[in-house]
Amino acid sequence: MQQALAPRDQFPILGSKNYLASHSLGAMPSGTREELQRYADLWASQGILAWDGEWWQVIGEFGGRLERILGACAGTIVPCLNVTLGFAAIASCMRYTPERRRIVLCDLEFTTTLPFWLSQEVNGAETVVLPSPDPVLMPVELLEEAIDERTALVVTSYAYFRSGGLQQVERLQRKAREMGALLVVDAYQAAGCVPIDVSASDFDFFVGGCHKWLCGGPGGGFLYVRPQLIEQLQPSLVGWFSLANPFAYEKTRTPELSQGILRFLNGTPNVPALFAARQGLEWVEKVGLAAIREHSWQLTEWLYERLESLGLTLKSPRAKEHRNGMVCVDFAGAREAQAALEKQGVIVDYRPDCGIRVSPHFYNQLSDLEAFMEALTPLV
Repeated sequence: MQQALAPRDQFPILGSKNYLASHSLGAMPSGTREELQRYADLWASQGILAWDGEWWQVIGEFGGRLERILGACAGTIVPCLNVTLGFAAIASCMRYTPERRRIVLCDLEFTTTLPFWLSQEVNGAETVVLPSPDPVLMPVELLEEAIDERTALVVTSYAYFRSGGLQQVERLQRKAREMGALLVVDAYQAAGCVPIDVSASDFDFFVGGCHKWLCGGPGGGFLYVRPQLIEQLQPSLVGWFSLANPFAYEKTRTPELSQGILRFLNGTPNVPALFAARQGLEWVEKVGLAAIREHSWQLTEWLYERLESLGLTLKSPRAKEHRNGMVCVDFAGAREAQAALEKQGVIVDYRPDCGIRVSPHFYNQLSDLEAFMEALTPLV
């Protein structure tokens, strides 16, 4: 039997539920409670002095651990509350011209992405939203064809949220670079379950967060900026933590921005979220993305075959190397089936135009999927 890659008692929810929804919210490690208590104790005992120690240090620690997990150079990742604010930091660097003002993306993107980039038209952008002929995966060739000398930004998911389908992001980066455009990769559905090396891929921008596959809870978003771009770009979304010396409290009308990645930090960071993210990031780094990926392949292949044998409609790519750690299955009554599974303690979720999403992670094992199939089969 395929066993978990981490002690299951280190993830409390597994003691009471068959948890298969890490694509939506990763299971909380048992040590996270102590980390949040430590944050509270520092506040209670040190007050403002906490900023002189661990509260300030956790900002760099958070970025440093993500840099190791994602193959990024030191000093290239900064926390942000969520992907929307990561997008906003990037957008604030853009200076659109009549000759180069297009933002290219497709209609499979997450619900945050489309309205955010469409909103940039008030700043002079022209947003080009390509309809995907395939509801599972946008053909990379169609995106490439839309990237030309008028393109300022290309925005894409690493893995699409309704299918888990993996886009060929390295190929899009090469095309964007060739045409003088910048690429923004939303990796929320990939970071923590798919091996990623942002340096080797030479990505311009890379955004994500910790509350899914990285098991870090909400509020722990992050932004990566290619090293060569950091000091070239001048974000207008700035706050006191963006400054070279935020604690100087200068009154100048021409404040000096940080020379490094902190220029993208803007206002006071979400310190409790950074404490909450510690244990999940530690587990992912300890287990390793290569092992997580292999484990995921074995479990999701087993699941895909069992669902296929029932004659159900699968909304995820058939080839395991073309999907993240999620399998999506749809059928008449899928929404009601998800609710019925929840009553039995089997936790998955449902999305329109997708169906039920199931995602075993490194703390799951084959018996979890066997129990899922036993509960699901009578419902279909």
